[in-house]
Formats: sequence, structure tokens, C-alpha cells
Amino acid sequence: MIKEKFLSWLLLFLENNSPKLFDKYGRDKIKYGAEGLYLMLYKLLAIFLIAWIIGISISLLKFLTFYSIIRTFSFGFHAKSSFQCFILSIIFFIFPTYIAVNFNFSSTFSILICIFSFISTILFAPADTSIRPIKSIRKRLFYKLFVLITVIIFSFFIFYSSMNSNYMLMALLVNSIMINPITYKLGGQKYENYRKEVNL
Repeated sequence: MIKEKFLSWLLLFLENNSPKLFDKYGRDKIKYGAEGLYLMLYKLLAIFLIAWIIGISISLLKFLTFYSIIRTFSFGFHAKSSFQCFILSIIFFIFPTYIAVNFNFSSTFSILICIFSFISTILFAPADTSIRPIKSIRKRLFYKLFVLITVIIFSFFIFYSSMNSNYMLMALLVNSIMINPITYKLGGQKYENYRKEVNL
């Protein structure tokens, strides 16, 4: 009921205020995108509610900020269903944030994670999906370079600034897991989708 009301309101709003969108994409595509938006907002609300209950909502926001920076160009594994995505979000968002808040990492552990992240980026980033394969070699090289620079910057702040260092470290670890071929295999998805068709 809430979903249908939200979709009806959003479609009516867009139709009245952005009629060119309907002319360009059609009602079905816009409705599909609106459903995706609804599910994303619903999932985020549920995740932040869990974080608020255990007292890490602000910390979760910090973690997601750093993770989003590196995830934007490294891409990585996407769940097949909304329910699977929700469960994985709890595992890879709530749990790492809780660890970042409640544990102090040794220098040795931090070095190992940074090295692991750097090697993972060289080997696996950007990790595309079958729905959005990154076919352009130029784009892949640009994305890889951006992620490598981000890993280096994060690593610098992890060792030379205590502020938010734990969140950066967890963001590097989670991102390395999400771009790893083993994660794709465990999730039943194909890896290196760009190899099907590569364009310069």
C-alpha cells in the first residue's frame, strides 16, 4: 500500500513537472526506476534504524561516505534480489561500522589491510556486473587509476591521522571483498563481464 502510494505520487509529480522524461523514456522505464528508488530508500531507512538502535548511526554515515567514494569507481558485486541486498548490507555496512567504533587496530593489521586493498585494486578493479559491463579499456584504466589513488590517500590518512582512520580502513576492506572474484562466485554471478565485448 505504501509502495503503491509512493510510486503513484512520484509518477504524477514527474509527469506534471518533467513531461519530457516520459516522452524520452516512457512510463514503464520511469516506473521501474521509481521502484528501484523506493527499495533503496526503504533499505537505507531500515539499515539506519538498526544502526540507531545499537548507537552507531552517525558512525555508519561516516563509513558509508568513505565507502561510497571508493565504490563509485571500483564498482563490485551487486545482489540479485532486494532481500539479498538487505542482508548483505547489514553484514557489510553495520558489522564493519560496529567494528570500527569498538576496536582499535594495530599498525600491523592496518598495514596488511592497506596492502591487501592495493593488490586487490590492481588485480580486480573495476569489477563490473553482467547488467553494467565496463567495456571501454580507457574507462577501465581511468577507474583503476582513480581507485588506486583513493587507496593511497586513505592509507596515508590511516597512518598519519587518527580521525576517521578506522572507517577508512573498514571501507578499504569491504571494497576489496566486494570486487573479489570469489565474492562473485559465492553470489552465483559471472565475473569479468567486460570480456564478452571489449571496445577501445
